[in-house]
Amino acid sequence: MKKLNNFFVSFPLALGLLGFLWGELWAIAILFMMLTGLVQVLTATIWLTIDKGYKSKLLGIYWLLTISFFLMLAFTEWQWIWAMPTFIAIYYTVILNYKFKE
Repeated sequence: MKKLNNFFVSFPLALGLLGFLWGELWAIAILFMMLTGLVQVLTATIWLTIDKGYKSKLLGIYWLLTISFFLMLAFTEWQWIWAMPTFIAIYYTVILNYKFKE
């Protein structure tokens, strides 16, 4: 799960950087970032389902951030909302790496 997540986080970043050379890659990077969010939500759900005895405060904060992002997206006009998914993805990656080091 850790390697899959690292791929889904680093690939849109690489496409975004290559977008400076070929502008079409930015649209693909944005779509891939959405896919990254979907994969992370699915893996977090599976993680909670499989590991029922593990009550992670860090994972709870991840869910709170994810839900607050979608609520803010729907009900506010905050102009920096586009940056939040990137930070949420990085936060989940840190949680994932921390959990598998234990």
